[in-house]
Amino acid sequence: MLVQIANKRIKQLRNKQISLVKVIWNDVTGDATWELEEKLRENYPYLFLSNKNFEDEISISRGEL
Repeated sequence: MLVQIANKRIKQLRNKQISLVKVIWNDVTGDATWELEEKLRENYPYLFLSNKNFEDEISISRGEL
């Protein structure tokens, strides 16, 4: 079960860019993977309903703001 989105990056391929997000699946073990943002938006749309800046969300979750 998805616990948190921890980071975001854009992977540049030759002809396109792919948006990736780092997902933490387990807080205890720290299990995390990089996933396609597009797929997460399909499966977990409620995570992307906010109008807040994604980088701000990450900083808030880390206690940086």
